[in-house]
Amino acid sequence: MMIPTRPTYHHGDLRNSLIRAALALVAERGVEGFSLREAARTVGVSASACYRHFSDREELLAAVAHEGLDTLAEEMRAAATAHGGSSAFDAVHRFWDYGGAYLHFALAHPAHFRVMHAIPKSEHSRHLMLPRTPAVLAQAAMDALVDVGAVAPEAAGRALLAIWTSVHGLAQLAVGGQLPLDDALTLEAALDAAMRTAMLGAGVEPALMPPEHPLPGGVCPGMAALVSDAL
Repeated sequence: MMIPTRPTYHHGDLRNSLIRAALALVAERGVEGFSLREAARTVGVSASACYRHFSDREELLAAVAHEGLDTLAEEMRAAATAHGGSSAFDAVHRFWDYGGAYLHFALAHPAHFRVMHAIPKSEHSRHLMLPRTPAVLAQAAMDALVDVGAVAPEAAGRALLAIWTSVHGLAQLAVGGQLPLDDALTLEAALDAAMRTAMLGAGVEPALMPPEHPLPGGVCPGMAALVSDAL
């Protein structure tokens, strides 16, 4: 799903235009770097006009997060279309597809990704950030791994935690520019390293996993440069 990011105002579409403005401002200044008044100025309307749609900046950011979560879920489903069956092979590959969709979403929509993982200050904003469909999909995928015997029931919780934190950490480092994933080979190899290591730790049989994508040169992307700079 393509998410437009250029803030343009059309009559009757102010809410969407403010979301586009917020994304542009987040990309430029970060999640905390702008006010609702500045978003209004970017769109070319008065601050009072914004209050018809959002009571404050946090509510605007919650709408951005909602859009991002909805799009991420859509992309997760699309990525796993080929593995909708009930076999152990499909269950493992479906979970892998979800991990890949998460990483690719973060790189394609970094402003959405940053807002989605900013902690809202109020319960009202947390509610507005719904849907939590990506989390529901991930949990269902882990449940399927247990159902087919690929992961032991007692290991499911820690397996989901390990895979979630591994892939999220990978995405966070990449979006923050600390992990260079500039080419498709390195990107797929980094995803493979995170997913394979976590799944092996969860007891998933290697034969059920996709073909291995070794890291180029066997070196951790970004780490070699940090080490050499320190020497």
